[in-house]
Amino acid sequence: SKFLRVLILACGVGLVLPGDAAAEFTAAEFLEKYDSAPGKMKAVYLQYLNGNANGLSWANTYVGSNYPQARFYCPPNKLVPSAKLHVALLRRFVAKTAKFRTAPVGAAMMFALKDRWPC
Repeated sequence: SKFLRVLILACGVGLVLPGDAAAEFTAAEFLEKYDSAPGKMKAVYLQYLNGNANGLSWANTYVGSNYPQARFYCPPNKLVPSAKLHVALLRRFVAKTAKFRTAPVGAAMMFALKDRWPC
């Protein structure tokens, strides 16, 4: 079946990847790596964080369409955030809320968005 093929493929990919590749950066590690990255690598870090924020946005949209009161955050309707805005939001939030320095960057990004645009 299609499900079984996808499951086998996912397991195979998991076995091929080295263990460290699956580890998520902490918010502080991400910001340190981003700040010290040379030109083209900086774009890779921007894409990484933007991917996290994009996933959170889709999850927020799905939750909001089914359970409006359970949205994670409530951005302005016409907002089209840039990757650099996400870095700025993360940086500001981590500076303000030190315990999130050691949180996974995806979790810190979610709370940074929630802090910036509460519902």
